[in-house]
Amino acid sequence: MWQNNLGGFAFQAGVLLQPFAWMWLHGSSLQAPKYYRYYFYLAAASAILLLGATGFSVGYYRTHILVQYVLLTAASVCLYSQRFSFKDALCLGFLTVYMNSYYWELPLHIAEYLTLKFHAGMLVQLARLIPLPYLLSRYRPTSYALVKVGLGLSGAAVALHFRVSILMGNMLYALARTFCLWCLTKTIIESEVKK
Repeated sequence: MWQNNLGGFAFQAGVLLQPFAWMWLHGSSLQAPKYYRYYFYLAAASAILLLGATGFSVGYYRTHILVQYVLLTAASVCLYSQRFSFKDALCLGFLTVYMNSYYWELPLHIAEYLTLKFHAGMLVQLARLIPLPYLLSRYRPTSYALVKVGLGLSGAAVALHFRVSILMGNMLYALARTFCLWCLTKTIIESEVKK
């Protein structure tokens, strides 16, 4: 099983460490031609087909969650491309999806902090906020940003509270992830770029 071997560990470590690469690339002077976006979307579609064909999963990253993360990243990059260069859109897309994995579960994390003793898993989850200081150093949110962020959290809280079955829970979770990502992406798109 992937989750019980060195390959699984390397995959998990890669997921946790990836924001550093995206932050470096975003802050660098490197550029990518606009037509590279076609290669990105082709790679995303190929990844979805490959995941579907193989049923690949690692630990808690089940196939359907991995497929959703690929779709969310592609959608976020597409939205960012309306304002930013492809390179910046790509970096912001990956950073936002990474941060969103904590944001949409925030109501659960708060409940966990209030009811359980501290454990190492809490630090691993907090690592999802690594991009936040970087993004705040680059972008100044509008006065409506808190409204959007609060709206996303409200939607996540409803989805997390009202799931009635595993199937219903998966659908609600998918909707919550998507809605929260939209809120975060729109917040950054509408933010002022700091000089």
